[in-house]
Amino acid sequence: MSILGPLLISISSNTEHILVFVVIFLLTLWISQPRRPWILPNGPFAWPIIGNLIRMMPIEGDNSGAKRLLAISKKYGSNIISFKIGSKQAIVLNKFVDLKEAYCKDEFAFGNPEGPFRILFPGIAGSDGAQSKEQRRFAVSTLRDFGLGKNRSQEIIQEELQRVIEKMTESRGRPFNPRSLICCMVSNIMCSLIFGRRFDYDDKTFKRVLFCADEIVNEALRYMTLGYLLPPWIRDNLPGDIFRIKYGKSLHAELRDFLLRIYREHVAMHNDGESRDYMDAFIKEMKDRKLIDNKHWFTESFNPLRFIGKYGKVIKHDHMIPFSIGKRKCPGESLARMEVFLIFAGIMQKFRIEIPPGGEAALKIEFGNGLDAPVESDLCFIRD
Repeated sequence: MSILGPLLISISSNTEHILVFVVIFLLTLWISQPRRPWILPNGPFAWPIIGNLIRMMPIEGDNSGAKRLLAISKKYGSNIISFKIGSKQAIVLNKFVDLKEAYCKDEFAFGNPEGPFRILFPGIAGSDGAQSKEQRRFAVSTLRDFGLGKNRSQEIIQEELQRVIEKMTESRGRPFNPRSLICCMVSNIMCSLIFGRRFDYDDKTFKRVLFCADEIVNEALRYMTLGYLLPPWIRDNLPGDIFRIKYGKSLHAELRDFLLRIYREHVAMHNDGESRDYMDAFIKEMKDRKLIDNKHWFTESFNPLRFIGKYGKVIKHDHMIPFSIGKRKCPGESLARMEVFLIFAGIMQKFRIEIPPGGEAALKIEFGNGLDAPVESDLCFIRD
C-alpha cells in the first residue's frame, strides 16, 4: 500500500501528460502505416489500431452488427463500403448479386493466412489454394461413395433418430432443453460415416469431445477472432489469456488426440481391399499417394414465413444460402439437408411440441461466429 499510494498520486497528477503521449503515439502509429496500393470504396473513419471495431460490438437487437453495417451503406449511398476491423481491412458487400459474383471467383476462394480458423480448423475450412481443392475433391467423392445423400445415409439417420425419439418419450411431456440431445444425434451421424461407429450418449469420451467442440465454436473462437484483429505486437504481449488463444489451442489438442487414437486404430486394422468408412478411404488414399427480390441478402427482421408459400411449401430462393456459395461451399450440404428433413419429419410424426406453461417462443437469433443459431429454450415433447 505504501508503494501504491504514491503511484496513484503520480498518475493522477500527470494525467494530461499521459493522455498527450498516448494521442501522439497513436497518431504516429497511424501515420506511419503503409499506404494501400488500391483505391477503396467509401466507408467510415477508422481509428488507429481498433479501426471500426467499436461499431461491431454486440448490442441489444444487433448482436452481429449487420444492421449497423446496412445503415452505414445507406448513409454512403452504396452497396459496397470499406470497413476496418481492428488492423484488418475489409470490404462489405450488401447486395446478393455482388456477394454471389465474388464468392464464385477463384480470387475469393481463400482462407485467412493467419487467424483462429487456421489454428482450430486446419482442414478444409482452414486451408486454401491447391490443398483446399484437393481435400474438398476427396471429401465430396468419398462421402458420395459412402452413401452421402443415398440409402445408407438415410439408414444411419433413421437409426439415430429412433434413439432420440425414445429419449424424448422418456420426458413424458415435461419441459427440457433438447439441444444436447440433438447435438449428440447429429454428431453420431457424422461419427458413423467417418469412423464407422457410433457412441452411447452417456459415453464420457464422447461427451468430452462434444464439450470441446462446443467451447471452440461458442467460446474460444469468439475471443480469438477479436484477438487476431489486433496487431501481433499487441496481441502477443498482453498478460494472461485474454483472447482465449491458449484455451482454444488446448481444446483443439484434445480433439486432435481423440482423432489420432481412432486413426491409429484404423491403421492397425486396415485392409487394402476394403474401405469400411471415410477414415479407411483416407488411409487408402494416403497409401496410394506414397505409392430474393430484396436488394440486400440481410433482412432486418427474423421472418421464416418469407420462405413458405401459399400451400405450406418451401419457396426456393437464391438468397437462401445456409451452406454458403461459390468455391468454398459446404461439401456436406446434401447430407445436412437429408438430416433436417428426416429428423424434423420423424419428430413431428411422433410428438406434439408445445411451449411450457408460462413460457414463450424465443424466435430470436443468437450471434455466434458466423454460425448464428436460435436462442435456446425449453420445449415439451408430448407423445399422443
